[in-house]
Amino acid sequence: MKTPKASGVFRPLAQQEISTKERLHLRPARQISSFSYSVIQGSALGQYERYMLRRYFLAVLVQFTREEQGRLPEDLLIWYAQNETLLQINIPKLKQYASAARRDRLAGNPVLKLTLAQAERHYGTMPPPSAFQKRVAWVAKTLNLDPIEKASLGAISRLIQLEPFSDFAAAAGGRWIEERDEVPAKFICTLLGLSRGSARRIFQHQGTLQKLGLLEDRGGDDFRPSEFIQKLLRQRTTDERILEQTLLAENYAPSLSLNDFDHMSEERDQLVAILRGCLDQREKGAGILLHGAPGTGKTEFAALLGQACSARIIFAGETDKEGGEPNRHERIAHLSLLSAIGSRAGRVIVVVDEADDIFSGIDSAETFKRTGSKAFINRMVENCSIPTVWISNHPERMGASVVRRMLYAAEFRKPGAQIRRRIVDRHAETLNVPLDEMSRANLARLPVAPAIIASSLRATSLGHGNGAMALATAKSLQNALGEARAPHSISPPRSFDPSLCSAD
Repeated sequence: MKTPKASGVFRPLAQQEISTKERLHLRPARQISSFSYSVIQGSALGQYERYMLRRYFLAVLVQFTREEQGRLPEDLLIWYAQNETLLQINIPKLKQYASAARRDRLAGNPVLKLTLAQAERHYGTMPPPSAFQKRVAWVAKTLNLDPIEKASLGAISRLIQLEPFSDFAAAAGGRWIEERDEVPAKFICTLLGLSRGSARRIFQHQGTLQKLGLLEDRGGDDFRPSEFIQKLLRQRTTDERILEQTLLAENYAPSLSLNDFDHMSEERDQLVAILRGCLDQREKGAGILLHGAPGTGKTEFAALLGQACSARIIFAGETDKEGGEPNRHERIAHLSLLSAIGSRAGRVIVVVDEADDIFSGIDSAETFKRTGSKAFINRMVENCSIPTVWISNHPERMGASVVRRMLYAAEFRKPGAQIRRRIVDRHAETLNVPLDEMSRANLARLPVAPAIIASSLRATSLGHGNGAMALATAKSLQNALGEARAPHSISPPRSFDPSLCSAD
């Protein structure tokens, strides 16, 4: 994709960002705590973020001059009046209007004409980057974003995450901003001085910011940073090593052992050998597919591969236990950053659970049904610098082009009675469920997935039950899944007499 051209408002900012040496001693930015307009306290906003807020504000004034003949909304003037000392913009007419608005004495239509050249005189000297900006810069450097993509990501993140910027956007944007959890591309275009064509290239569905999972398209030309990126930018550090370790946090403790997969011992041993080789040789584009019916232990097995290969297991898009279920954007963003840090990560295996959500639709012959860029997804699989395990209940939804790029595809089946008995014994002991020998045997005899056995024994533990409750619970889940064997309504004949047939 070609780098969009920037107009005058943005160009000096990009050049200064590139040339400024980033230091590591400034305070981290504050999170949103209130949606009401408030006076920005000096202690809450460092010099760099004040500078950025001043530039954004001046850009809006220039835009009002161009599109509204300089007519300013009262909300914007009140907000400026509340924060006039902090912004330090010496425009007498603006101060006059702000003072009148604060005292509720604003008469007529306040009109202010401000050209780009005039606005630039009030920018001031760019201070060293804030901690928030350093985290944005680290993401941009790691993912090789260009200056405009970097500035766009920074602007959207500020407007969503930092209260002073959120208040500013609400005051300035009755015409732009309706919800505080998303930002129109047009407003970012105004703040950065981008043309509409440039904005389209930056925010298009196949653009870098969306493909890498950094932005979510909320529809109606509105965007927000993905939750994963927001979590990363909220970190209270600018140390790149700590930020990398945030990406590498382990977050899954398996409850099974590799011995519980003796029913597929050949696949198990081959997968361990292949992944060890990939880690030892730092093989690029090493993808493994685990597929099969739900509850057959695919996620547990993936977590166990780390122990077998002396590696850390990282589940993409699930770096902590806060928030809700990770979505496609979060997992792609996490995977993109993990791949970017590559060899610095050490012995790491990435797991992408529910991979159907990422791949579903990319192979569709009908363009309107596609959910992402087929070429981008294929490159992501081929070029990932860390071995990746993809888990899917429906591998057919991933598309043939993706499956062909895997090194190995292992189908997971329900274990036999002997393996199920081992799982029953382990869970019963862990949960202190009193099971007699007959109950253990009956439970192990059910042809169900390990997840059902685990759930039934957990329910029995919570209900202070015994073997009868465990068996009833397991059967209830088996029935709900339609896996219970229906009794034969007609018994077969005990003998067969060919002479009674009428066939020739």
